[in-house]
Amino acid sequence: MNKCDIGGGWVTSDFSYFKNEVVGFSKAGKEKVKTNKNLIIPDHYYDGFNPDSSNRVEVKSIGPIAFKLRELDSVVIPEGIEKIKGSAFENCKIKEIKFPKSLETIGKQAFIGNMLKNVDFPDGLTAIKKEAFAGNSIERLSLPDSLIFLGEGSFLGNNLLEISLPKTLTEIQDDVFCNNKLKSISFHEGVRMIGESAFYQNEIEEVEFPSTLKKIESHAFADNNLKSISLPEELEIIGEYAFAQNWLEEVDIPHKINVIAQGTFKFNSIKKLKIPGNVKTIEYDAFYCNKIKSLELECGLEEIQSYAFWDSSIENLFIPDSVSVIGARAFYGNSIENLSISGNLEIIEEGTFSENPIRYLRLGGKIDKIKKNAFPNTKAVEEELLRNAVEN
Repeated sequence: MNKCDIGGGWVTSDFSYFKNEVVGFSKAGKEKVKTNKNLIIPDHYYDGFNPDSSNRVEVKSIGPIAFKLRELDSVVIPEGIEKIKGSAFENCKIKEIKFPKSLETIGKQAFIGNMLKNVDFPDGLTAIKKEAFAGNSIERLSLPDSLIFLGEGSFLGNNLLEISLPKTLTEIQDDVFCNNKLKSISFHEGVRMIGESAFYQNEIEEVEFPSTLKKIESHAFADNNLKSISLPEELEIIGEYAFAQNWLEEVDIPHKINVIAQGTFKFNSIKKLKIPGNVKTIEYDAFYCNKIKSLELECGLEEIQSYAFWDSSIENLFIPDSVSVIGARAFYGNSIENLSISGNLEIIEEGTFSENPIRYLRLGGKIDKIKKNAFPNTKAVEEELLRNAVEN
């Protein structure tokens, strides 16, 4: 192979090739990189010993695991390169990277586990694949509007303080910005789905949702610093623990939500809550440990599962006649003084209303069975249960 200078002390013969792809270092390159940590990728090579136009090969891609685990300080990728394949620069300790305008795709885990703080992406980039930049130290991020795919966990575990999302994205994939330091986020119209743990464990205080949003997956905004949110009316699904461990004080449930999933608003500071009639089920732990002094349950609700409102500071409670199932300890450890149950319940489970200072109880419908310690042993409870000829 002919030896051509490409700058920075590197020559074409320092690399190995397969057709239009750089696949790694040659024997000479493996020795050189021990002392030269500033890598420049070739944009061409000559497939023969005499360089001329007939045997010149243009480099279009960098192959999978091409430079994986090679200790580097910086990398310059030349014009003409269109694709960087999976794990090409995985765990290389890279601090600086320069991308060409020709770049279109960055593969799975291509730059995972490096030391990048700043990255400038070219306008023609269309895809960043799974975990491509996970485990770096990137602080600010502006993604080009040419981008149409942003893979799962692509910027997981960085130090992101600010991001600018492209208008072209319609889905935010799982874990994409998980474990960063974001304080606010806004979405362009057109985003329809926010994936599982997409913004989990950040420092988000403000979020602006688009009206086009249909689905928020589990843990998407869990463990942040949100105090208020405005959920779009077209939202249909909120996943498990989606907003758990925040500081939310009030939330309006959209009218297309039928199920409030397990742990969705667990560990918040919600003070006032209205459950609209479109909601049929409140799942396990949904509002566990809040500060809900004012709770309104509209007719239409059918099931309240175990621990749904455990330790949530509720003072007065009216259960509408549409409710037929209330799970164990659903309202355990609140501050309920006035309790009215208007519907027909097959069973009130163990501990459902225990540890509440109930002074007034009204059972308006038929209850087939009340399990042990379902209510506290207060005078008001004893009198109402006696009137209805049921035992606690």
